[in-house]
Amino acid sequence: MSVKEKISTLLAYVHEGMYEREEAMALTLLASLAEESVFLMGPPGVAKSMIPRRLKFAYTGAAVFEYLVHASGTPDELFGLDDKGNAKGSVFFLNDIWKAGPVIQNTLLRVLNEKSFRQGDLEIRIPIKALIVSANTLPPRNQGFGALWDRILVRLKIDNIQDRRNFDAMICASGAAVQQEIPNAITDEEYQAWSRKIDGIAIPQNVLNVLHSIRDCTKQHDIYVSDCRWRKIVRLLRTAAFLNGRDEIDLMDCFLIKHCIWNDDKQIPQVSQFVDSAIENYGVACNFAALNEELAALRAEIAAETVFIKDAKIKVLDPVCGDYYEILNPPNAYNTLIRITDYNKLTDVNYLILLGYFNSAHQRVDLVNSYHIRKGSSPFGIFIEDKEHKLKITVQEGKQQITKKPHPKVEEIWDARISAFLQDTKGIKEEIEQYRTKNLEHQRTNLFVKPELANLVESHITAMQNQILRLELDVKDIQNTYKTIKDEEVMLDPSVSASGI
Repeated sequence: MSVKEKISTLLAYVHEGMYEREEAMALTLLASLAEESVFLMGPPGVAKSMIPRRLKFAYTGAAVFEYLVHASGTPDELFGLDDKGNAKGSVFFLNDIWKAGPVIQNTLLRVLNEKSFRQGDLEIRIPIKALIVSANTLPPRNQGFGALWDRILVRLKIDNIQDRRNFDAMICASGAAVQQEIPNAITDEEYQAWSRKIDGIAIPQNVLNVLHSIRDCTKQHDIYVSDCRWRKIVRLLRTAAFLNGRDEIDLMDCFLIKHCIWNDDKQIPQVSQFVDSAIENYGVACNFAALNEELAALRAEIAAETVFIKDAKIKVLDPVCGDYYEILNPPNAYNTLIRITDYNKLTDVNYLILLGYFNSAHQRVDLVNSYHIRKGSSPFGIFIEDKEHKLKITVQEGKQQITKKPHPKVEEIWDARISAFLQDTKGIKEEIEQYRTKNLEHQRTNLFVKPELANLVESHITAMQNQILRLELDVKDIQNTYKTIKDEEVMLDPSVSASGI
C-alpha cells in the first residue's frame, strides 16, 4: 500500500460521523505528521475535542491526553506526567489555552521547538505525535502570548453544523463511529522514516514564486508572519506533497497556506483571496510584461527604419461661401461654384449636377444650370461636359509620410528576432502543456485540499495559453507589415497623425 493510499484509508475511517469537520480532521493529521501544532477556535459544543480523540486512532498505540488549562497549571499536569516523568499520551489536547500562565507558556514553547522541557535538573522528553490547542477566542493582546501564537502553525475556525442533512445525521447518530484502533495505523517506525523523507521534498520555482507573492501581500496588509513561521509552512507543504505521493510541492499544496497566516479571524476572507490570487497569477509563471516590451521595441525599431515623417507644403481645396468649391475656368460667369457635397459624390460616371454663382446683390449663392460632371484627373479638378476644369486650391503647412522598404540584411535580422521570439513562446507553451499533463492529473485528488480549487489553476493555464496565442499573432502581424512595405510618399491629412507599425 502506498503512503497516499494508507493516508486516504485512515482519513476515510476517522472522517466517519465528523459532519463538516472532515477538513479540520485532515489538516490536523497533516499538521501532526509535519510535527506542527494546531489551534482550533470555536464556541463551546462544536466538537473541537472530537478531533484529537479521533486523531489518536491514526497512530499505533497512541493515547490522547486532554487538559483544561488554568493560570496556576504546572508542566507535569500539562502533559499528565506520572511519578517517573512519563507522559500519559502522545496526542495532547489543551483546552482553553489562553488561560496559560507564564510557566505553561514557556514550557509549551520549549516542547514545540524540542519536544522536551526541563523540570529542575531533569530533561523530560515528550513523545508528542500531535499538539492541539483550543479556545473560544483569539489570544488576548498584550498578555505575552505572541511567541506561543506564532509557533502554533495551523489555525482553524470551527463552527456549528450548517447543512441541514448533516445536522439531522449528527443528532440522530447513535454514538461515536470510531471505537477501536485502525488496523493500518501509522507506526512509530513509519512516523520517523516519513519525517526524514519529508525533508527531501523539492520546492519548484513556481511554488517559490507563489510564496513570494503571498509574503508580499502579508506585508502590504500588515499581517505579521515570522521567518520561522514561513519555514514551518514550507515543512507543512512538503508533508502534504509526500503524503500525496509526490516528490515535490505543487500548487494545490499552496492552498494550505491560507490556514497558517491569519492572525485574526476577520482576516480569513482576505487571506484566502490573496492566496488564491497568488496561485492563479504566479503558479505557472510567464513574464508577459517582458514579452510585450520586446514586441514594442521591435515595432519601434521597424518604424524608425521604414517610416519617415517630414514637413511639407500640402495643396488642399479651398472652400468658398462656406459650402462650395470655386471653379477657376468655369463654363461661364454664372456657373463658378459647385457644392462640396456634390463634389464628394463624384465618380468616373457623369451625373447631372447644378452649378451656380455668388449673387452679390442678394449676398447668396444661386444655382443656375445643370451639367454632366464627373471626377477630374486630379483631386483638384472636375470634368464638365467632358472638359476638365481646375478648382481653387490653397497651400497649407503639413506632413509627408515616406515609407521605405527595409534593406534585405535588416529584414534578415528582424526575421531572426521573430523566429527567436516564436521559439520562446513555443517553449512556454510546451512548459505549460507539460505542467498540465504532469500535475493537473492529480490536482483534484489532493488529500487535504478541496478539489474545486483546481479550477483556479486550470483557468489560469487556459488564460496564459490564450495570451501566448495573441502574442504569436501580434508578432506574425508585425512581420507581415515589414514584409509588405513599399517605397512610397503620402501626404498626410493635417487633421490626423501618422500611424506607426
